[in-house]
Amino acid sequence: MSSEEKKEGIKHDQGKDDFTYVSLEMMTALARVRAFGAKKYSRDNWKTGFKVTRSLAAALRHIFARLSGQKYDSESGLDHLWHAACCLEHAIYDAANHSHNEINPNVGHTEDGR
Repeated sequence: MSSEEKKEGIKHDQGKDDFTYVSLEMMTALARVRAFGAKKYSRDNWKTGFKVTRSLAAALRHIFARLSGQKYDSESGLDHLWHAACCLEHAIYDAANHSHNEINPNVGHTEDGR
């Protein structure tokens, strides 16, 4: 091995989630809507749980606002798509962590979403 070559260390990360698949745009959107929510309510208030249907209904309101030509939420000034993404995150989080909030609480989900 020449002095120019560098040996790579061993890292046993096969089969682990690769969060580099999530775009910077998505992470920025979630972070900015979360910061707005933290000021309006409190940090991580959303993690206390909501009925999944409430989060889905909120996501649809933001999606339909965007489809009707309104790009930005009038209260936050942030893109409706960003809010919709956060609402979907709420639903995913609640389905995984608050099974009593699930649409049908008798239906469980595995880690891979099935």
